[in-house]
Amino acid sequence: MKQQILYTILILTSLLHIGQVRATERNSDELHSLRRRVVLINLLNGLYLTGDQQADIIEISEKAEMIRNRSCEQKEAQQQRVQDVLNELENVLLTEGVVPQQLKYQVHQMENDHRNIENEEFEKLSELEDELKQVLNENQILVINTFKPCLIPPEQGRIGQSAEGHGEAVIRTLQRIREMPVQRYRFAKDYIADTFLERFEHRYGLLDEEKIAAYRKEVLKTFEQARTLSDKTFFLEKANMAQSLLPREEDNYKGRWRQLGKVGRFLLDPQIKVCLADKRVTAF
Repeated sequence: MKQQILYTILILTSLLHIGQVRATERNSDELHSLRRRVVLINLLNGLYLTGDQQADIIEISEKAEMIRNRSCEQKEAQQQRVQDVLNELENVLLTEGVVPQQLKYQVHQMENDHRNIENEEFEKLSELEDELKQVLNENQILVINTFKPCLIPPEQGRIGQSAEGHGEAVIRTLQRIREMPVQRYRFAKDYIADTFLERFEHRYGLLDEEKIAAYRKEVLKTFEQARTLSDKTFFLEKANMAQSLLPREEDNYKGRWRQLGKVGRFLLDPQIKVCLADKRVTAF
């Protein structure tokens, strides 16, 4: 009887833990969306858009939403086929080691199909970015191209903030993470990761969800590494670890293949429609 009770408690505890993890993930997504909206509102309030411009941008953003939804539907339609091909590839690699030509063809075709979907999405969004540039005047485009994302607008001067990102500050953060008790670290790590994400976006503008997830994963991986290294190894590796979390000039997304310019990245952001639909956003 006692064993049954203990087993029941164990199951309930596990379910509670899973629920807490999922709740944390949802809260993190909601906080990130809120932060993105705050950044966008800071930009919008500095553009001095007319009512007609706001209406045009909302209309274009709705087109962008339809394009992204269509792309997601196409990827979801391929999901089962992708899973089947990858399962077969895994089985072959584990048992035979030699991939047959037909399976190679399926893998290459799967990758090409995915690439074609993304290329089509990018081309259509690029056309919408050109439409946005026709809506804006030259000064507004200049403001967007020089905008540095910020949560609190400066009291005077240009929109945005000067870039920060010294390796010494990152090293101090990693050192504090190493010294945190386990429970405190579990509670604080997501918040600290968001500050690193903000630093990255601060230089390059708002990133898409895929890049956000990749960078956040790398940050949390580095945190875990910092906590598990010996004192000697951390002392030798801390500079490299800090540098890996800092935005680098060679990582600048502006002008990269299949990457929208700043006008598209900001004004085609999925949150822009929400911001513009709020009547409290400044209109002229």
